[in-house]
Amino acid sequence: VHAAALKRVPYGERHASEFYRTNSEGTLNVSHAAIERKVKHSLFISSDKAVAAATTYGRTKAVAESIWLGANTLGVSRGSAFAVVRGGNVWNSRGSVMQAWKESGMVSVTDAAATRFHLPMAEWTEFCLRALTEMRGGEVFVPKLRAWKLGDLADVAAGSAGTLPRLGLRSGEKKHESLIAQEEVARTVDAGWCYIVQPP
Repeated sequence: VHAAALKRVPYGERHASEFYRTNSEGTLNVSHAAIERKVKHSLFISSDKAVAAATTYGRTKAVAESIWLGANTLGVSRGSAFAVVRGGNVWNSRGSVMQAWKESGMVSVTDAAATRFHLPMAEWTEFCLRALTEMRGGEVFVPKLRAWKLGDLADVAAGSAGTLPRLGLRSGEKKHESLIAQEEVARTVDAGWCYIVQPP
């Protein structure tokens, strides 16, 4: 399971070359190592930011997805298969909005109407393990998630603190994220427990 990534959006806008080296080039290196060692199943942890990417982080993850899925072409003769899981934010993980609120002692949002996908770590881990078990190679596994408004999350986190500062969207930040690109819809099937974007 390849989960290594630089992911903080503002840092990516300032340090694009480092994000490229880690997120894209690093993924290429891991895929080559998996093929060399004949790893049977390799899973890449991607992000909703890779869909219609608008930030350096999103673009480097989109390139990483392409690299990883393309590794099936080289890996098939060695019995190595590669698939992707593409999810939203892991609730209360390092760098997440909840952690930022705890660290700063202040609950603020960029745009209260903006929506994001969140899921708890235990559910994300279970989802990834199932994808790793059921993958054949070339798929993008997408969990069925409800989008949450940042303002609603902030209101619950703030409790009785009342009015929240509205900071405005950051550079390149989208108001609404997506988990499946419009161009992928025709290749997407409902597997019951998830959506699967099939290889072209």
